[in-house]
Amino acid sequence: MKETSRVVRNLLDQIEDMSDEDLLELKKFIDLDDQKMFDYIFKHRKIFFKDFSKLKKYFII
Repeated sequence: MKETSRVVRNLLDQIEDMSDEDLLELKKFIDLDDQKMFDYIFKHRKIFFKDFSKLKKYFII
């Protein structure tokens, strides 16, 4: 899950630029288990961007 950690770290590096709504969505994403995060990011990216639309602008792979 090294790849997932890198993506989450990139999101956290941008936390100061996030609005309150973005932060709530980030919290919801971080509360997912590791496997679910991985699946969203690497297997179901379109669903990820739909379910976590506020995070899309911060998403870096």
